[in-house]
Amino acid sequence: MEHVDSAKNSTNDAYNRHTAAFESKRKLLDDAADRIRRGFSELEERRDLLAQETGIADVGDDDLLEINAGGQIVTATRRTLTGLPGTRLAALFGGRWERRLQRDRNGRAFLDVNAACFRSIVDYLNELGISSPE
Repeated sequence: MEHVDSAKNSTNDAYNRHTAAFESKRKLLDDAADRIRRGFSELEERRDLLAQETGIADVGDDDLLEINAGGQIVTATRRTLTGLPGTRLAALFGGRWERRLQRDRNGRAFLDVNAACFRSIVDYLNELGISSPE
């Protein structure tokens, strides 16, 4: 019987050690998760603040944008200009940098580019937007 009691005590001791180790690890993970949540919240606050400083939060795909492209005025919808994600045009006209764009004296976004080439790019993006995927 003494042997059974000793095995039971040994098992209980092992169980308690494993439970304590588990709780310790769980606490570490919970603390790390809390730090990540706080960090994420701080990043969201910084993102929102930057958006207020550099862009306009309420931009829409149907906004008509007048752009002074090398002295020629080009009008296009925001949807057309941002039609290819990951491009410079999508970044410039997605709304995030709206307040940082260089402007001409009439308040239009100014791009120091070849006007004919820019018009061709906008025409191409417009065709992509109205064409079928085939």
